[in-house]
Amino acid sequence: MNWLTLVEVVRNAGVLLALVLLFDVVSTRFPLRDHPLRSIAAGLAAGLLAIGVMANPYQLQSGVVFDTRSVLLSLSGLFLGFVPALVAVLVAAAYRLEIGGAGALTGTIVIVSSGSIGIAWRHYRSGQPERIGVLEFYALGVVVHLTMIALMLSLPSGISGRVIATIALPVLVVFPIVTAALGSFAVDRMKRDRLTGELEASEARYRSLFKNNHAVMLVTDPEDGRIVDANPAAARFYGWSVGDLTRRSISDIHIQTGEDVEAWGVGVQAANDSTSRVRHRLGTGEIRDVEVMMGEVDVGGRSLNYSIIRDVTSERIAIESLRLRVAALDAAASSIMITDRDGTIEWVNSAFKRLHGYSDDEVVGRNPRDVAKSGVHDEAFFREMWMTLLAGETWSGLITNRRKDGSHIEEELAITPVRDPSGEIAHFIAVQQDLTDRRALEQRLVVAQKLESVGQLAGGVAHDFNNLLTVINGTLDLVLSEIGENDSVRTDLQEIRYAGERASTLTRQLLAFSGRQVL
Repeated sequence: MNWLTLVEVVRNAGVLLALVLLFDVVSTRFPLRDHPLRSIAAGLAAGLLAIGVMANPYQLQSGVVFDTRSVLLSLSGLFLGFVPALVAVLVAAAYRLEIGGAGALTGTIVIVSSGSIGIAWRHYRSGQPERIGVLEFYALGVVVHLTMIALMLSLPSGISGRVIATIALPVLVVFPIVTAALGSFAVDRMKRDRLTGELEASEARYRSLFKNNHAVMLVTDPEDGRIVDANPAAARFYGWSVGDLTRRSISDIHIQTGEDVEAWGVGVQAANDSTSRVRHRLGTGEIRDVEVMMGEVDVGGRSLNYSIIRDVTSERIAIESLRLRVAALDAAASSIMITDRDGTIEWVNSAFKRLHGYSDDEVVGRNPRDVAKSGVHDEAFFREMWMTLLAGETWSGLITNRRKDGSHIEEELAITPVRDPSGEIAHFIAVQQDLTDRRALEQRLVVAQKLESVGQLAGGVAHDFNNLLTVINGTLDLVLSEIGENDSVRTDLQEIRYAGERASTLTRQLLAFSGRQVL
């Protein structure tokens, strides 16, 4: 082996490696991923690298030079594809022809063959060179440089044999190794670029999600509660610009206790994701109820807290209103029951439970016929009821139901259909009024009316009888005044007068009972 040739070949390989590393640094700093002329720019870069190694060749004799352009161009075809490789081949071929010499034509053919083998290998690999391993890159290097050595036969006959004898072994020893090394480096670079691209795309997606989300979002520092970032939705909600928000701390908008504020900081790290309801002050001074979902997020190796904030003020008011309505229904004196469309009981109020003797667990989920049907009414009664209800109308009437202890209770019942937003009947609400007290009152009223009739009759009789007694007692008084004290009938007349007084007293009592005279 010609050791000088080997040293020169290794030197030129080192130049190629240095240029590739320099290009890697520059391309990393100034990427052209989305540039419309990216393919042409990549081909030009590869062509310039080829010129760089051709400018520092191993010159075997005048016009016959050797360098690692074959390694570079074959890998350009493999990794960059047809258009960039074509540009690189044209640039390198133009430079080689410009150099001239006895080996100009052969050198140009080697340039074309190296790029062509790389493109063919890419096609063979279905355009996925990142799946190639070190051994396959070495094999590519062997094929490319065996072809290059074979093409040396195109040199003038006087020098081709000596050239092949001089460079064949050093080239086949060094260049395939350089091909494998650069190929592996390129695969690592592709993987790195892909991961970097995926990371940037992911960050862009999440940044877009953060900026364009209609939900209010804040990013805070767990150490001091300072607001690190805020999305436009947060600016609209709080009434401050994003810049104003990032100059504030969470304590400026959170009006709960210090312990609650701490939950925005270190406390979140311990609790991981958490959701809480607190109160926030807006830029206008208005206080709003909010639900805050908090968690940790890593930003550039820095642990921060994210918060998704939802205004629940209207929801709180609605819930309080609903609670008031439920409490009012539960406190109502009338018995109230709510069922679904099929009649399954979903809710009863306290009056229902007191009146019928059941607990919630004993009635919810059951049908009213299982807990209240008395057997007093026939099927026609209930059929007419259901026909009215399913027609969307309110049914009302008297019904006899059964308590838990088996006793019957007469009720005044009104059942109203409740429609869902689509207009379909979804529930029924039944309001029942116990008639027991009313029936007792009605009975007392009947008795009172009877007593009143008796009193009126007694008053009329007493009034007439009193008129008669007035005449009788008055006549007796006249007779007694005209007879002597010793008259034999005086005693009898006095007894009659005494009976008349007693009758008058009784008459006055009857008149008082009838309301015609006060005792």
